[in-house]
Amino acid sequence: MPSPCVVLTLGRLPVALDLARSFSSSGWRVVVAETSGMHLCRMSRCVDRNVRIANPEETPERYLDELEAVIVEEGATLVVPVSEETLRVAALRDRLPHTVEIFSTGQATLLELHDKYRFAKRAAALGLGAPQSFLPEDANSIADTMPLIAKPRHACSGRGVRRLRSGSRPALDELSPGDLIQQRIDGSEVSSFAICRSGRILALVVYEARILSGSVAVCFRSIATPPAVKRWVERFAEAVAYTGFLAFDFIIDSKERAFAIECNPRATSGIHFIPAGVLSGLITQETREPAAFEHGNTLSESWSCLTVLLGKVLEPAAFRSLFTELRRARDVSFSRRDPWPFLLMPVNTAPILWRSIRRRSTFAEVAVSDLEWRETEPLQTGPRQAAPGESGAQ
Repeated sequence: MPSPCVVLTLGRLPVALDLARSFSSSGWRVVVAETSGMHLCRMSRCVDRNVRIANPEETPERYLDELEAVIVEEGATLVVPVSEETLRVAALRDRLPHTVEIFSTGQATLLELHDKYRFAKRAAALGLGAPQSFLPEDANSIADTMPLIAKPRHACSGRGVRRLRSGSRPALDELSPGDLIQQRIDGSEVSSFAICRSGRILALVVYEARILSGSVAVCFRSIATPPAVKRWVERFAEAVAYTGFLAFDFIIDSKERAFAIECNPRATSGIHFIPAGVLSGLITQETREPAAFEHGNTLSESWSCLTVLLGKVLEPAAFRSLFTELRRARDVSFSRRDPWPFLLMPVNTAPILWRSIRRRSTFAEVAVSDLEWRETEPLQTGPRQAAPGESGAQ
């Protein structure tokens, strides 16, 4: 009997490598569909086939057509979206055979959660902690004494967040098109990552950043789950009947109250804390009981941490602190059984490195920039007739 086939819709990130290794060890045939010819998973012995498909930033409809062709041609029964492409991949739900499952909630729900304004309003309507949120046209209704931040409604990776002048309402010169204004909440910041099925939490980990590359954590430590966070995630997942990967960034205030400041309806670094032996089983429902994990583990993306470390060479105290943190961390990509993705990472990720240099942005920000959902994009809900001259998967 042939092995079941899973298609991962991204291969450039360490989270995809975790998924590939877990499914492979469980007897699945792993196919990676990527827009880049060179990527992290390409060197993994756990991947049976790599297929290059169109770039969704340039041709979103062709991207879906080619991804659909890969799924059908490979006879896949499971599609696991990984990162920002999840919002697009969910549109294939009604185009694929009924024998194929996309491990994701519906596209309409994903787009609501990805929109920071709509997400905050949804959370507040459920009675859950979230910062007060305003659109620029509502600026006059904001109390003068409220501390505020501004950030893009649809950007990912914490980009574009900035404090506004305190003691006065935000001025137009402080805002950009597509901005959101939010109440600034003081406290400690933590992140959560959950695997859900029909609103039920199958795995939940909470972690804190230890080293940042720009606004993205590249070294992180798992912590004991705050009760307020656990209650918050469980209530939200159940309310929206969520299926797939679900991540939040929280502020825990001085009264131990949890305020969700952002939702990421996709895989995040928290997935690295879930052992490979149970990860695929949680997704396929072979593991039916919620998983529990030890806390206090520190993990890192070593190559990214190295670039941060080198940037602190002229700051001895900061350099020593980062070096000490990095020494105690375990790299998320290294495996003795599958060493090449880690050892050849500078080669695997060369296209992203080059773009980050040209754009003067961090590696983490550039890595998903071509996958981000543009708020002006129309929903892709039905099959499309190929235009003359268009081909299928490459």
